[in-house]
Amino acid sequence: MKDYSHTLHVDVPPEKAFAAVVDPEAQPSRFMKTEVVEETADGVGTKFRYYYRVLGKNLGGGTCTFSEYDPGRRFKWDFADGGPEMLLTGGPVSSTWIFEEADGGTDVTVRPEFETRIPVLNHLARGAMLWTWRHRTLPKVMAEIEKRA
Repeated sequence: MKDYSHTLHVDVPPEKAFAAVVDPEAQPSRFMKTEVVEETADGVGTKFRYYYRVLGKNLGGGTCTFSEYDPGRRFKWDFADGGPEMLLTGGPVSSTWIFEEADGGTDVTVRPEFETRIPVLNHLARGAMLWTWRHRTLPKVMAEIEKRA
């Protein structure tokens, strides 16, 4: 499986960066909303529902669940049913987030994992999704982390 990892730096401690990312209210986009569906004591198994809003209407979306949860250090969420991510990549999607202290702040590494089922179509869609994710979505998430901390 190809490595699509991307690392960004934020000027806040790892614990605060972690807390801001796992907060369902911390979505940096007015076009995406997240809510907790089921919460567990240790984090593993906590399930979220997410959906996209366009022109005031809920469109698309799905659920994701924490399959790893180490507060302040790392988590992994697995995207389950629905969501445009599944259509764009062609298969199961998960994402591991790693928080490491660096230069007085935190390096946040995001490692998405997915399979491709329709090679040409998924390859083109995946490229567009990854470009948007690296150049638009993640920088907004990092800005929101610093703002909240």
